[in-house]
Amino acid sequence: MRMRFLVLGLLAACGNVGGDCQQEVNKTLTISTPADPPLQLKVEQCEVDVDACPALCSLAASRANLSVTPETCDVHFNSSEVQLDIKYLDFTGGIGCPGPEPQPQPGSGVGFGGK
Repeated sequence: MRMRFLVLGLLAACGNVGGDCQQEVNKTLTISTPADPPLQLKVEQCEVDVDACPALCSLAASRANLSVTPETCDVHFNSSEVQLDIKYLDFTGGIGCPGPEPQPQPGSGVGFGGK
């Protein structure tokens, strides 16, 4: 059985989305079933209710150390595994792209009340 759904969410604005700032990434995650109880519950919920699949994709992405919200996620159920084909935007940096806030350097006096 194959289910496709779109995960709707807000993406942080970047100066040139899809250009120098972000790139589209496609990744396949595989879950062997039966899985640990919390993950297996999400698998079973997704299998019977497509509205539960975004939670499965988010949990699987989190467990794969992906700190992203999938834009899309195709779920494929087999007898002993579940395959998730996810697509998300990844920040790549570049000229004109917003970056992390600079952190004060110890001893510089900046941000520590010094002059």
